[in-house]
Amino acid sequence: MILESINKEQYFKYFDGVVNCFAPNITSKFMKNKHSIYKKYFNDCVIDYKQLDLIENVEHKSLLQRMFLSVIYYEICNREISNEMAKEIWNILYYSTISLPKGYILGEIGSQQFVSIPIYKQNLKMQEFEYLKLHIWNNNLSKYTKFRDNSKFKIHSHSFQGYSYILLGQINNTFFDVLDCNEKSEHSLFKLMYENVGDVISKKYSYAVNLGKNVKLSIKEKRQLKTGENYQIEVGQFHSALNDSRFTAATIFSFSAKNGFSREANLIGLSSIEKTELNSKIEVENVDFYMNMINDRME
Repeated sequence: MILESINKEQYFKYFDGVVNCFAPNITSKFMKNKHSIYKKYFNDCVIDYKQLDLIENVEHKSLLQRMFLSVIYYEICNREISNEMAKEIWNILYYSTISLPKGYILGEIGSQQFVSIPIYKQNLKMQEFEYLKLHIWNNNLSKYTKFRDNSKFKIHSHSFQGYSYILLGQINNTFFDVLDCNEKSEHSLFKLMYENVGDVISKKYSYAVNLGKNVKLSIKEKRQLKTGENYQIEVGQFHSALNDSRFTAATIFSFSAKNGFSREANLIGLSSIEKTELNSKIEVENVDFYMNMINDRME
């Protein structure tokens, strides 16, 4: 085991971020029992990973497994996963998810048409934002796309630095240079707007608003990334990430504000579009289906 134990300081440091990734009713229950869970399982301010096998309460066991995973990712991997660590990280994530009843962990399908399953989310302050999640691409997910304009906004930037490890399959990542131009052009810069509809994860729908800025695109770098490879996205850097294969792909992805952030994320779209709704966040209760899909193909 990469990490044999976690201590009191780590428990309270990571508790809220791990708990935020459960369904709201489960999150509320955990928050009320934050100190009692600690007192029940920690001996001399420490809990060993091997002790988790003895825990009969599946909710508490999953919570602590995901806490170990978060400490491994942020303190041992430092957000950069090695191939040696990937299998162990996957095993913790897999068993901490499928052990739970349906609806305890909520995935979602957004405008980029992949399933996102949250692992750790700390978002009390924007400058301290951290978000770790699993992304799953599958060709069948396109049927969940509500709005036809989604496919026209694949090129986008992020408010935070991003780190992606290809856990399984193949991802085509392309970085773009986006230059302002005075004359009329095929593409314009869009602002990504959100409207919340409730919950701590990010249950919201989004829409794109044309900023009236004509732009020209050129490919800066294009990479076909396979299992075991990784890439990093800087704040404000435009890119697209696609799974063109008929096979399922999965990545462990995180956002971090540690090296700065932008309060605005942008998209590139057709100049002829003024404003359009993108896909609402579609909630996925049966995350076990997608987890088993990945696990069946893991070596």
